[in-house]
Amino acid sequence: MTGPVPSRRRKLGWRAALVCAVLGGVALLLAWPRPEEDIHREIIAALRAELTPAMIAQALDAGDADGAELLAEAAELAGIGVPKPIADRLAAEMAPWKQAARKAADCGKGAVLGRAAGVAGIACSVVADMTLLGDVRDATVELSKPLRGEEPDSLILGLAAAGLVLEVAAPATGGASLGAKGGTAVLKVGAKSRLIARRLLDEVGGVLSSAIRPGPLKALAPADLADVPRLRRAMGESVDLRRLAPLTEAGTSLARIAEKGALGDAVMVARTARTLDDVKTAEKLASVFGKRTGAVLKVLGAKAFDLVALAVRLVWALLGLCFGALCWLVAGLIALRGMVRLIKRLFRPSSLVGS
Repeated sequence: MTGPVPSRRRKLGWRAALVCAVLGGVALLLAWPRPEEDIHREIIAALRAELTPAMIAQALDAGDADGAELLAEAAELAGIGVPKPIADRLAAEMAPWKQAARKAADCGKGAVLGRAAGVAGIACSVVADMTLLGDVRDATVELSKPLRGEEPDSLILGLAAAGLVLEVAAPATGGASLGAKGGTAVLKVGAKSRLIARRLLDEVGGVLSSAIRPGPLKALAPADLADVPRLRRAMGESVDLRRLAPLTEAGTSLARIAEKGALGDAVMVARTARTLDDVKTAEKLASVFGKRTGAVLKVLGAKAFDLVALAVRLVWALLGLCFGALCWLVAGLIALRGMVRLIKRLFRPSSLVGS
């Protein structure tokens, strides 16, 4: 009756060890620092290393009051004091009537012409391009250029076609495609204003060249340009949504950035990003800094994307190492159990007597 008890105890002991190892892994996962914490720490350290109050004064001297305001926000975020003379100059430039005048001029240019020099103008142009008229306007302008002996801008035309198709697809996607349309509008306005990095524009152009079939567009007659339903139909026939996926994913990220912060933050991301991957990385940056995302990018530029990507990679790498070590521990315990049982069988008194 007492024979099986030690065996049962051994089994319970090994099971308890395994349970403890698993619980330890769970505790490690729960206590592990989140990527957001590492992102915040690295970005703040970089801001403190690179930002000085003199940069705010330089922006004011250059007439860039909006840029100076972003630098001041970054200084506040990093805990960097701004001398009173500089703070007073900034406050004078940020007077409501001065701000309104600057933004109204830039916004009017962006909404009417679809191109602007500042963030406010781009934001207003993006709002205009969120409607059907913005994409129709740009598509008509580009498609009518050959009539004047000019070469159409395939990038602008492709982004206008993508915007029209994403709007048409909105009912089928439950409105999800409208977020991507908003992001492509940011890219289109930035491209027209020449405020997006060449490398990013080249990548966007590569996606569009693979996703757009020019046949339906070339078949349009000059009279068709005034026929909005015919124009939309031709655009829909020319775009392959599956191949457009990298662009729509980046557009969705820009839309989420605007939701977490402001449209101006999404514009700053589009101005700073070097690749579509940078745009998706920026979504993690915006999840940490929200409406201060634009201020961070004003100081750090594309370096902010590298810091975010590095912080995320390090967290996952360390987590993988720790769980790898935990797996080796469990495997070692199991192997040790087998060795102990083998040794006990070899040196058991009954086996010695039999030999």
